[in-house]
Parts: sequence; structure tokens; C-alpha cells
Amino acid sequence: MPSTTCSSVSSSRERCFWRPAGWTPAAAVRLEAVEFWLEAGPEPLLPQLLAALAAHGEPLRWAVTAAEPIVDGAAPSSGGAGRRRLRLEAVVLCP
Repeated sequence: MPSTTCSSVSSSRERCFWRPAGWTPAAAVRLEAVEFWLEAGPEPLLPQLLAALAAHGEPLRWAVTAAEPIVDGAAPSSGGAGRRRLRLEAVVLCP
């Protein structure tokens, strides 16, 4: 059963924290800000983004903050079309 811990912040307010049963400081998780570049292929973009984010932790929020086409000199018919480089910024939960 979840428990609630309260501490007095001032004489007029209390601050309460919900904690699951069995919670210990060792079981706590931390938030981490991550930024990285992803070279995305022509496949559907969302699965590629989610897989890249999952490698860093459980994403709480994320954004694509830059996008650049990848120019490798290949003709579009050779499979070079649709490739792009994306900058991702995220906040993730890390165990």
C-alpha cells in the first residue's frame, strides 16, 4: 500500500510526498538531460526516435531541436534520399 510522508514547510502549509510501498532511497531514480544527434533513415521516423531515446532511459519529454539533410553525393535513386540528421534533446528517467 502506498504511503504519504508529510513535512511542515511553514505554519500554514504542509508538503506531502507520495511514495510507493517498499520505497527506499536506494530505489530512487534520477532525471538526466541528454542531447545527441541521430542519423535517421527513410523509414518511419517515430520508431527510430523512440528507440534512440530508450537507449538513454525512459523519456519523460523530448524534442527535435535541429534537422539537417545528409548529403553524401549519392544519387537519390541509390537510396541516399530521405536520410537526415536530427538533434534530439530529452529528459529521461535513469534507474
